[in-house]
Amino acid sequence: MALMDVTCFYTEVRNSTLLSRKYAFLPPHGRTLAAGETVLVLGDLRSCVANHPDSRLRSQKALETALSDDTLDIIRTPEPILYDQTTDASRMLKLAGGVLVLDDPCWESLA
Repeated sequence: MALMDVTCFYTEVRNSTLLSRKYAFLPPHGRTLAAGETVLVLGDLRSCVANHPDSRLRSQKALETALSDDTLDIIRTPEPILYDQTTDASRMLKLAGGVLVLDDPCWESLA
């Protein structure tokens, strides 16, 4: 079976404080991150928080506060996937050395 890289589907965040901290808005039910710890969240974190059925407004405010207080860093979000009707191919938009480039989708086989 071929290996598949699906990390492009995740948002990576980091606790940017010097202390362990609870982030109640991190799916699925909040996460405690050690100082400097990073974690992957499936999908775009902003969408996950905005669409949370139980605590949408509270979670949105908590995310905004964590970002504005510099207690949480968003390292990366899922790259946009673009479909070219002419070539019938999907490509991902990525930043490489300060330049936007098109790349093959991450889920293609690495074998």
